[in-house]
Amino acid sequence: MEKVKCWAVFKCAEKECPAYKSRNLRCWLFSNTHCRNEIQGEFIEKMEMCFNCKVFRNNMDINAMKATVRLTNTQIKNLRQLVDNREKELENVSLELALDISEVFDGLRRISSGDPGTRINEKSSIELLSRLKQMVNSTAENMEEIVDQFHEVAIDLAEHFDVLSRVSRGDLIARIDGNSNIELMEALKKVTNRMIGSISEEMTERKKAEHQIQRNLKRIRALHAIDLAITSSLDVRPTLDVLLDQVTTQLNVHAADVLLLSPYTHTLEYAAGRGFNSVALQHTRLRIGDGHAGRAVLERRIINIPNLVDSPGDLVRSPLLERERFVAYYCSPLVAKGQIKGVLEIFHREPLDPDQEWLDFLETLSSQGAIAIDNAELFENMQRSNIELIRAYDDTLEGLSRALDLRDKETEGHTRRVADITLQIARSLGIGGVELVNMRRGALLHDIGKIGIPDYILLKPGPLTDEEYEIMHKHPAFAYELLSSVAFLRPALDIPYCHHEKWNGTGYPRALKGEKIPLSARIFAVVDVWDALNSDRPYRKAWSKEETKEHLKQQAGVHFDPKVVDVFLKLLSEQGL
Repeated sequence: MEKVKCWAVFKCAEKECPAYKSRNLRCWLFSNTHCRNEIQGEFIEKMEMCFNCKVFRNNMDINAMKATVRLTNTQIKNLRQLVDNREKELENVSLELALDISEVFDGLRRISSGDPGTRINEKSSIELLSRLKQMVNSTAENMEEIVDQFHEVAIDLAEHFDVLSRVSRGDLIARIDGNSNIELMEALKKVTNRMIGSISEEMTERKKAEHQIQRNLKRIRALHAIDLAITSSLDVRPTLDVLLDQVTTQLNVHAADVLLLSPYTHTLEYAAGRGFNSVALQHTRLRIGDGHAGRAVLERRIINIPNLVDSPGDLVRSPLLERERFVAYYCSPLVAKGQIKGVLEIFHREPLDPDQEWLDFLETLSSQGAIAIDNAELFENMQRSNIELIRAYDDTLEGLSRALDLRDKETEGHTRRVADITLQIARSLGIGGVELVNMRRGALLHDIGKIGIPDYILLKPGPLTDEEYEIMHKHPAFAYELLSSVAFLRPALDIPYCHHEKWNGTGYPRALKGEKIPLSARIFAVVDVWDALNSDRPYRKAWSKEETKEHLKQQAGVHFDPKVVDVFLKLLSEQGL
């Protein structure tokens, strides 16, 4: 329905309407007019404006309009009351909305600060806020579950790291215990325990291997120590001491001893022991086959007695042994090159349950001990044979020298005397050892070359002719030819070959001079002349001691070494000659 302007209806000629009269003011009844926009919402005031219009009053039923206005005013008041009520309702709603939203935000703040136990009242007259509160509580519940799970994960991981740390420090029996509600952590626990089990097995095997290596190394060192003892000493006693030290240490036993088999009496006799508190076994003497040790020799095998209390055997003969309180006993034969050298006895004051490796090492130590004993016996036999051979050599040389004395009647006993005096001078000059041995042999054989001199010259009672002297002067060369081919007599050649050389170089056979003449020959030359001048000859009588001393002094620096003459004369003086 089209709205019309009042002045158009009333045909106001004077156009008294403020809306009509105003250039910009338009009727308040119509939207988008200046009047309506200016006084919007002031309906009563607008009506009064119309009532003040003369034309409007003349043309309208004022009473009716007033009744209408009153009715309208009442309605407007009711409307305003309704609006006021609505505003109050909206105000209450806004307050509730603000409180609920504040509670929601406070709950969210507490949740975000790490309090998953936060809960808020879900009741609200506003459905949207009620649902929002439900969502906050649901979030808190989910967060609490997540925190609980995270806490459980943290505890499980802490247990994992603790167990792994203990394993890294060598605790190979550490394991992760208990069950986890988290499937991943339960799986991780199983994997970790399996891994620790594998590491434990590997570490156990490695420790066993390292222990085995260390034990083998110690045993190798023990064998090396025994080898050193064998090679550094030809006396079996120190070697047996080293052997028994290694036996008690490496086999971890309380005591051990070695009984040697006498090749003459065929009895086992105590040689050395370790770890005993008494001398109970030091007088042991067993025949082959008697007792545990004799049976080990007879049967050539290791004898084991687990309990000596029940089976003491021959050991019962020694009352002192009871104080040792030995329990376990092992006896191993010492065999070298198929021959029994003795036995190695082992005693322990507790039961022994050795493994095969222990028994194998016992056999190895027994073999080393047998080798040591065999080497000592070989050396002793060789030394005895060498001594006997040397004695035979020396006896032969002395026999040969006596034969020479018997051939040359004038010099009988001469060889033994000059040999003894030569050694006295040599000792005074600080000579010793093997040099003395060679000097003695040389002195005994000094005239061995005379074997090549014919009897008519050697035994001639009167002076020799020049030709005979020339032949006689060859006997040192004959001695060289005889002795140089004999290896053990070659070092003794100096005296037989050079004792007729003179200090001034006029001697024979090579005319050596001064210190080019071997010292042993220089010493012997003085002694040989001393003894010769003090002995009777067919062509002259023996000189007196004083005459001979004077002759030696005169020939010092001519025939003889002056230093040797001085030492010899001093020696004679000390002996009262």
